[in-house]
Amino acid sequence: MPESFVIVGLGPAGFAAALTLKKNRADFEITAIDEKGFDLLHSCSLPSAIEGNIPLEHLAENMGLEKMGIKVIREKAVSIDLKKKIIATDKGKEVKFSKLLISTGAKPKVPPIKGLKELLGKKTFLFHSHGDAKLLGNALSKAKNIAVIGGGAIGVELSYALNEKGFKVRLIQMDPTLLPKAIDADISDALAEHLRKEGIEVLLSTTAKEFSEKEILTDKGSFAYDLAVVAVGVSPNLEIVKGTAIETTPCGIKIDGLLRTNMDGIYAAGDVAESRDFITKKSCAINLASPAYQQGIILANNLSGKNSEYRGTLNTFAITIGNFELASTGLTGKSAQENNLEPVSVTVKGKTHYNWHPDAKDLAIKLVASREGKLLGAQAYGSGAAARIDVVSTAIFAGFSLNDFSMIELAYQPDIRQAHDLLLTAAELLQNRLRR
Repeated sequence: MPESFVIVGLGPAGFAAALTLKKNRADFEITAIDEKGFDLLHSCSLPSAIEGNIPLEHLAENMGLEKMGIKVIREKAVSIDLKKKIIATDKGKEVKFSKLLISTGAKPKVPPIKGLKELLGKKTFLFHSHGDAKLLGNALSKAKNIAVIGGGAIGVELSYALNEKGFKVRLIQMDPTLLPKAIDADISDALAEHLRKEGIEVLLSTTAKEFSEKEILTDKGSFAYDLAVVAVGVSPNLEIVKGTAIETTPCGIKIDGLLRTNMDGIYAAGDVAESRDFITKKSCAINLASPAYQQGIILANNLSGKNSEYRGTLNTFAITIGNFELASTGLTGKSAQENNLEPVSVTVKGKTHYNWHPDAKDLAIKLVASREGKLLGAQAYGSGAAARIDVVSTAIFAGFSLNDFSMIELAYQPDIRQAHDLLLTAAELLQNRLRR
């Protein structure tokens, strides 16, 4: 009798687990349960679809899972019977499993702002799913002034997309910085300045209090608006495990490095699962596609007899605002300080190429290290920011010290970069600062 592996939720983690296990183990019967009418949503590109760069329907991709021999049930999983090992769907179907992966992802937070729920779908909108994007897109023809509540990745990218379409956009952020989990205040200042130069009004340290038909009331005054998009983050979608013995934390379903929950044969991965910070080892939420996909591969490999462990996340992250890149990895200076790591940092600004090169563009890099010389994180903005951050992420995962990192060898060609890249200049300056 073949083992039955059931996946609840087809996000990056569930999709990666299904594909990898199918390649590794022909003897597994794989079933995916997901209420979407398609296999995979490329949600990070939803702002681009709103801008008009990508057709929205292209982001709802069917990958041919059923042709690969993976059964897909297009229904919502609503409960788990742990004793009988049965998943029940909203249409009354029961699916037995011998092993189960819960990868139900995250759901958008709905803040307790007066009037928000009453006006939802009319004047106020969430922005998380394919349906959310379609609903917002259909409503834009009636709007001129749009407010975006929330200065995280979605809020920032969506503000730019709406601005590019000609709307007057006001970005309202409760925190004093944009992207507070990913970047420090100085890098946030540069991002806010860029958005303002593009024509977006950025209001920091401003809290939305109430939505009426015509105005948004904040702690800094009232603003007229036609539509408002609320994008203040996500929380793990734990609906299916409520009332069960599966252990959860505020960050998601509790798992170990092998993606195992506290119940035998039941695993969790992706946004619904608690992760841990690679550097501090503290529990955290990831909410990123890359580590979720990696978790799915690790789980499938372990079910195939291979021994691999998820070591944690650096929250390596990037956004684009037109041609402007911003990326980060590891700890910010602020989070390193909060973890008592005595951080020292340096920010350098320069060019991607020699000044005489026609492709020379602005680039800024911030490196963060401990007083002992342990590499902790980096932030960058400008042309080629994400590529430099990927190098730092790789070095941290490899255990490089700042001294090790300063001696890495990068490929040089004048059309690609300077012989001594700005990234290495930052490392040298940070070393000098540590010697003082």
